[in-house]
Amino acid sequence: MKKKLIGILLVVIMVISCAIPVLAGEEPPIENESLLDIIKPHVNSVDDEISRGAFSYLLVNAINMQVEDIKEDIALPRDLDDEWHKDAILTLWKEGIMKGVPGGNTYPNDSITVLQARTLVARTYGIPDEVIFGDISERENGLDERLYSYIESYFVGDADGKISVKEAIDMFSGFFETDEVADEIMIKNEEITNVIKSFRVSGNLGVEMVLAGEIDEEVPPMMDFEFIMELSSDNKIKQKYVGNVPELPIALEMTQYMDKDYIYTAISDEEGTQQWMKMKNFVAFVFDEDFIDEKKNEMFYMDTDLVTSYKLFGEKNIDGNECHELVFFTRIDNKEKLVEVYEAMPGMDDSIKELMKESLNIMDKIILKGIMYIGKEDNLLYKSDLSYDIYLNEEMQADSPIKMEVMSFDMYMNYSDYGEEIIIEIPQEAIDTDEIDLFGDFDFDDVDIEALDEIELE
Repeated sequence: MKKKLIGILLVVIMVISCAIPVLAGEEPPIENESLLDIIKPHVNSVDDEISRGAFSYLLVNAINMQVEDIKEDIALPRDLDDEWHKDAILTLWKEGIMKGVPGGNTYPNDSITVLQARTLVARTYGIPDEVIFGDISERENGLDERLYSYIESYFVGDADGKISVKEAIDMFSGFFETDEVADEIMIKNEEITNVIKSFRVSGNLGVEMVLAGEIDEEVPPMMDFEFIMELSSDNKIKQKYVGNVPELPIALEMTQYMDKDYIYTAISDEEGTQQWMKMKNFVAFVFDEDFIDEKKNEMFYMDTDLVTSYKLFGEKNIDGNECHELVFFTRIDNKEKLVEVYEAMPGMDDSIKELMKESLNIMDKIILKGIMYIGKEDNLLYKSDLSYDIYLNEEMQADSPIKMEVMSFDMYMNYSDYGEEIIIEIPQEAIDTDEIDLFGDFDFDDVDIEALDEIELE
């Protein structure tokens, strides 16, 4: 069961990595003037205090959140009439963003406070309540804490203070817009990135799952991996993961090589012997020169169009390099945008494209946020702290005794050795391994979820 689950995790990581380029095609957040046009018919004056319902309406529209039908089996707030902001409040309620108060009321017509407004925005991007309501004097300097400080810098004022309609629109505008300084930093980063042929990345990957149902103690809810990835100038990739999985008797070690034709993967058994697997490179598009020229910056360094919010937030010294600190957020509710990437991938078999698109059906939404540190002098990326949460469709798991609600990934990456001579030699044993057709006979509809529980560790 554990090995199956780990395999699923690796597939999801591949799906998200492949999907990053298409996110650049996301529609930008709605602009200040449009928000004003949207709200004007519903308020007497933009100088009036904005209500909780009106603020929710602005938030849903500002980030283009999809408004979905609310099912009858969901406990709904008791104080909602058929007002113009009802669907927005219900959307936030369904997502666990608008949580109401004991008794099940949301008080949509009450004036919203600064703290309440800040809380709704922070929850929208996956900042946990422990950070939002924690003691500021005891706040750690982790990723979520730093990102919440960024949100605080835009939604300012006394926690119990009220906000006017105009102030709310200005806050949204300032929070979501890409500032000119950040934009210039990213342009310079893109220019230097386009001439880079080799580099190394090392860091840590943490994986955590929120499970429901008949939870088996053997299902590992958390995993932690150290990794290193190298890209050589002759377009070869090597990556290695070493990590601990609860209940496994030994550390899990995986080594992978990739060229334009094949992916070679070795996983060590309990005796430490490497078992090789060789398959066609179904992500060979990463070696397509035209695709690289168009998408390299978006894939590895995240173009400014990728994110819902992008701002220069500070400065920090990373390994002796003075760096700009840039924060970003994005939230993808529309999976159709993710599907588009597979249509654009050159060199991938159509059947594999369809299989990977089908795998997106189990995803409900994705939240990606993080911090990038870009050198002030050389414009190179030296460090990035990323967090992405994948919310899974529970209806697709209706027959499973264990339901996976959320998969959370925290990645802390350090970049180095730009332009250095990196030699990657694929072991002959890997090259000589018989090729397998990993996807040839696979069908998601044929997976017997309950049978997975009977699979024993090899």
